[in-house]
Amino acid sequence: MATKIGGVGGGVTMPTGFNGHFRGFSGEIGFPEAVTTGFTDLGFASAIPVGGIRNTGSVSGVLVFDSSTTQPIPDALADGSGLALGDLASCTGTLTLTITTGCTLAGSHNITSLGYSRQEDAEATGEWRYGSSGALTIVWDETT
Repeated sequence: MATKIGGVGGGVTMPTGFNGHFRGFSGEIGFPEAVTTGFTDLGFASAIPVGGIRNTGSVSGVLVFDSSTTQPIPDALADGSGLALGDLASCTGTLTLTITTGCTLAGSHNITSLGYSRQEDAEATGEWRYGSSGALTIVWDETT
């Protein structure tokens, strides 16, 4: 019988400059297709896979604040000086999502947005959205 994954074995490593107390993530690996429906399909849709596998989703957590640089986005995007050539490069880096020990998804990802929320009597939370840019490496080592 298979072992169900649960407990405290997960984790997130974000690209440099994206900070928070990360505590969850969700995602989807997409397999794009091209719709090829034609007149002879008699009203039924048809499609073919076209490649371009993409991992998208979000990482959630609590915003943090201390004496070091812990802002939720890189300095180049938050210094108030306007965007300079190359600043957006700080949105891309290696994202590693650990499902459990030995089971990870990793690769170059773009951090595409940061959603945030703060209520009077609750913590300040963040949701960092991501999309892969290049190859996705999936390690599923069930022996570790």
